[in-house]
Amino acid sequence: MKIIFCISDYRIFTERCIPLAQSLQSVGHELYCVTPTGIDAEIVPTTQCDWPNFDMDVIEKIHPDLIIVWNGYFNHTLAAVRWLKRRYKVITMEMGWFHRASHSYLATDLAQVSAIAEVPYVPGVAAKEHYQLELEEVRKKFGIEPLEGLELPKAFIFIPMQLEHDTQIVYTSNDFKTMNSVIGFVKKKVPQAPILVRNHPLQLLPVRPGSVIDMTGCSTSMPLALAATLVVGINSTLLSEAVLFRKPVIALGTHVSKGAFLQVANLCSSYLSLRDGVQIKDHADRCDYYSLVLNHNQWSTEEVPGWIIDKIGSGDFGPRIPT
Repeated sequence: MKIIFCISDYRIFTERCIPLAQSLQSVGHELYCVTPTGIDAEIVPTTQCDWPNFDMDVIEKIHPDLIIVWNGYFNHTLAAVRWLKRRYKVITMEMGWFHRASHSYLATDLAQVSAIAEVPYVPGVAAKEHYQLELEEVRKKFGIEPLEGLELPKAFIFIPMQLEHDTQIVYTSNDFKTMNSVIGFVKKKVPQAPILVRNHPLQLLPVRPGSVIDMTGCSTSMPLALAATLVVGINSTLLSEAVLFRKPVIALGTHVSKGAFLQVANLCSSYLSLRDGVQIKDHADRCDYYSLVLNHNQWSTEEVPGWIIDKIGSGDFGPRIPT
């Protein structure tokens, strides 16, 4: 099979894709890479061409059986990727959900608009002993920092801020495009709730409205999420991480873990019930199930498992489902 990595920046290939490319080469696939940026070291046959701006001659000459794109929704690559999808088999590679920096996934599209997000909940599966051990191992690797010396409200809503120019906001958040609009919406829906926010690690500014408690610089996000009564966000990966730890979550945008979330319409009543200690039926099992779904569809970027190679070879890019 002839496979091309269409990468918008060659650094992404060297940092994220080399182990997968080498594993595919080792079982006999022909591997190529095209990139508009400079090539540091040619791991597989690589051509520097401006494919995002439709310099497609190399791709058309190779006529690949499969194209792997990184993300595919960047503003400068979106039109070209959609053009390629009309002519070739194209799949998406992106960072995974648990320990994003070291994990990846492959899907027919960005995960939140792929079949991974549509896996139906099956009660009781996650309660199996081997799955509980698997989830506990994933949780152990987080190393949550303690909230030492911070005075927090007894009950509060935590909202993780996102980058407004990110793919997650631009393309997969239908309504909310700014972080301050999210803050205003939650404050209007639950005016009695203290709201804590923290800016994205890559954006220490701006300062948020005075109606919220801005924890930027005071703590990382996960300890705040775990201490919160309710986590509300758009579609941050932190929402999946909170689900892994069985926290009640509401998402205002399209999210891959939507099956584990509470309903937006019940934002106020959910907060008040949780504040008063009311338990949510089947919540822990539902959280565990969807955490398993994500964990079963990501892999350590440096250690490519056989099931990924098998999926590529068979052309079956449906989600792996825990049973």
